[in-house]
Amino acid sequence: MPKRTKSSRESERRAKTQFLIAKECFHIGGYCNRLFGMGKLQVSVDGIQKEQKHKLNPEKDLVVNKDGIFIQYEFNYDPSQIYSSGKIYFKNGKEGEARFFKFEKSEEDLAKKTFTLTSKLANYDQRVGVLKPHFLTYYEPQNIWILCYEKFNHLLSEINIDAEDFVNGDSRILSFWWRSSIRNLLQTIKHMHSYKFFHKGLNGSDNYVVVSGRVKIINIQSSFEDLEDPPSQVNVLRMNDLKAFRNMLKEKIMLPEDSWVDRDSFFDFFDKEEYPYHIFIEKLASHPFLLTPAERMKSFYSIHDSANESKFKRRLDDDNRRELTLDAAYAEVRRLYPDFLEKIHAIIMRIV
Repeated sequence: MPKRTKSSRESERRAKTQFLIAKECFHIGGYCNRLFGMGKLQVSVDGIQKEQKHKLNPEKDLVVNKDGIFIQYEFNYDPSQIYSSGKIYFKNGKEGEARFFKFEKSEEDLAKKTFTLTSKLANYDQRVGVLKPHFLTYYEPQNIWILCYEKFNHLLSEINIDAEDFVNGDSRILSFWWRSSIRNLLQTIKHMHSYKFFHKGLNGSDNYVVVSGRVKIINIQSSFEDLEDPPSQVNVLRMNDLKAFRNMLKEKIMLPEDSWVDRDSFFDFFDKEEYPYHIFIEKLASHPFLLTPAERMKSFYSIHDSANESKFKRRLDDDNRRELTLDAAYAEVRRLYPDFLEKIHAIIMRIV
């Protein structure tokens, strides 16, 4: 037998060590590809599924290929988290970051409907504030459905809000970011309803994501086609979505035991259902709570000026024209924003 050299003995030890590790990994059901340069190791520690590339099945998976053809994905699955972060891989060799939401195996129908409706609305108009899904696939290692979205920074539910984050100093005026975000979200909800889609989950702040400073909606769950009696249900579902949105805002910008007339007047206005829907949602978006100081003054004086051309005009053709014009304007403000008029003068005085 030839004499073994020191290097050959070391090679034998390495080979034996690799064999023992491979044998142990086999018994625990893992893979040792990473140790031998053959791929990524898949291990479960405390329920967390480590990154491993998974192929998409174009015949079974629901995929939107508008931005390219997806072929693989990977992410760290943690059952304790609402969503997971990972990557998607394109056929042309490119890759990108993405976010992954889970649905239980029993929620297959809901997962497919959520993907279909959300992707439809996001692709109708990319300017609308709805985050675009990439694909829906069944993830066999955990027996769950995975809905993959574009990358976002965080969920709205992950933001810790302090008073100074949404109030400009002592003026009690809503901050620019919240003012703009609420108005944009109202327009997104209006856009969603115009396509006869209904969210049914806008009360949950985990159905809103923040992308580069802009709030977008995810997980649309219902449409006109689901209704048994569409004429009677459409307006109810629209109003339910708006009130659910209001309730979410209460969680985020309602200061406990704090008096804020502008905010309370805005929230109360969601219960005023005497207007047709398209007028109602526009009045919400133009409520004084969502206006800048300059916009508030302009709105008030516009109401004042419009009295000359309104149904009150017949009251104004006498010697007390100016006084009656103001009375008509005040009456119109009371009609548009109940219980707000007594505070509007104080608001104006703070900004003059």
